[in-house]
Amino acid sequence: MSKLRFIHITLLVMAAMTVFSCGGAKKSQQEDIGTANDWEEIQGGPVRGHLQGDWPPIQLSMDKISFGPEGGSITVTCENYSKWWLNDVQIYGTEKYIHADPGANNEYLTLNAEGFKAVILEGNKVKIIVSPSKAPGDWLLHLEAGDAFTQIRITKEGL
Repeated sequence: MSKLRFIHITLLVMAAMTVFSCGGAKKSQQEDIGTANDWEEIQGGPVRGHLQGDWPPIQLSMDKISFGPEGGSITVTCENYSKWWLNDVQIYGTEKYIHADPGANNEYLTLNAEGFKAVILEGNKVKIIVSPSKAPGDWLLHLEAGDAFTQIRITKEGL
């Protein structure tokens, strides 16, 4: 066998070994990156753009809130993520959305709408404030923690 033919066969065998061995690591050799909850515990909170998909749903202390004409405030807690942010509030039954203020560091911690305000407190709490008025109000507050999303329905009775 010629030297050139031997080199050619050797290169083909090496190429075949490379192709067939890619992705073939045994389960014990594969790195376990854990679940979204594991990531949150290790890193202190979800990070945008990381671990896309399959995040556990956000668990809330309450997802429906009602106020009388006098308005008021209430704090809702996210029970399974240590950090989340506001996306927007939708005037229920319409296509009108008011987006959260990104703030100086793109943290999306405050949202102001007519008769309604939301503020993130301590990372995993949101304070919802509804102004007193004679007019009724109905909103859907949208929140996010990484790839997990939720909403809180807020209604206010009118006179």
